[in-house]
Amino acid sequence: MLEVDALAATLDQLDYFGVLKIPQSASPAEIKAAYYRESRAYHPDRYAALPSAEFRELVGRIYRRIN
Repeated sequence: MLEVDALAATLDQLDYFGVLKIPQSASPAEIKAAYYRESRAYHPDRYAALPSAEFRELVGRIYRRIN
């Protein structure tokens, strides 16, 4: 949960490589793997049962930025 809060707070300052947590020198295969990894980690359906609407909204913002 702390990671989601920290990532959401800095989301607007990160480029796409930062959002995917990879270096800018990453190969296309590394970019694809990072996309799938982060997409699975922050998919809104994983957090749908949580009671906090605010937390679900943060996850949704992160997921939309990943996509």
